[in-house]
Amino acid sequence: KTSKKSSSKKEKKSKSGSKDSSSKKKSKKKSGDLSLQLTVGTQGTVELHTPEGYNRKDYEDTNGHTTQDFAAQHYNPLANNNTLVMRWRGTPVANSVRQLSIKLMISRSECSSEQESAITLKHLHLPDTAQLALTRIHASSADIVLEDQLLTEPVCKELLVDVGDVTVPHKLRGVLHYTQEGSKKELSFKLEVPVSCFLLDSGGTRDSFTALLTSGRLTARSAFCSQPLVSSFEQVVRTLCSDRRFGVVERVDDTASLYASVLLGHHICLLVKLKSGGVVSVDGKSSDSTLLANCLDGLRAALQQLP
Repeated sequence: KTSKKSSSKKEKKSKSGSKDSSSKKKSKKKSGDLSLQLTVGTQGTVELHTPEGYNRKDYEDTNGHTTQDFAAQHYNPLANNNTLVMRWRGTPVANSVRQLSIKLMISRSECSSEQESAITLKHLHLPDTAQLALTRIHASSADIVLEDQLLTEPVCKELLVDVGDVTVPHKLRGVLHYTQEGSKKELSFKLEVPVSCFLLDSGGTRDSFTALLTSGRLTARSAFCSQPLVSSFEQVVRTLCSDRRFGVVERVDDTASLYASVLLGHHICLLVKLKSGGVVSVDGKSSDSTLLANCLDGLRAALQQLP
């Protein structure tokens, strides 16, 4: 009797175990299915599965609003002369609806023959535009007081800007006033702000990405194909996710879905595919057609820089 009871118990356990394993297999299969339609013109369906072994952080640059990293390689050239070099970087302010952080880096020119000369940064003359307004201590003044001695290390300043329109690029023209060995000097600059500065990888998940695509909020659609590239798809994704501020939602083989939120409540979703012959197709959806067009122009230009 004892042997019969124990054998019946073992049979029950083995049956329940097989049921659990089969149910787990079924649930895994269902969770992997996701069908996204982003292509323009002829509708195509691409199944994207959550990839194993891929980490979104492998593709993304740290956003400027989360760190005070003033490394020169993260900055764009702005202006220079025989004495000074100016660089800049623009990123959305965290938890802000319309504010942009502009970080300026001012350093001595490496080719200057007067490395030991005394340089004092006096002030920035940076007037507002119709759509960009700097946060100032004195609202009536277009000048930003600096009063910094420029020694061997760069001088870094952060400016906060209220943005009125994030769908188009903007320009800020200004003048840096400084003294060199007591003599007054200036360096003019033109700060061109692309729409990519207003983009922020906000860590979208697959579920939120799918919900956004099916919500009806993304009414604008556009696409383009690159010239044939020899770069790997890995490099293509890195290029779109670093300075262009997109985050990887999912990737499988040579297809990736990317997402970025935008200041003033806009969104951009992309489907990027590597086709035969090294051609990269980028299909986009957004809540604003002008924003999407300008964003894709920037992406196209970035891909043109790849070999």
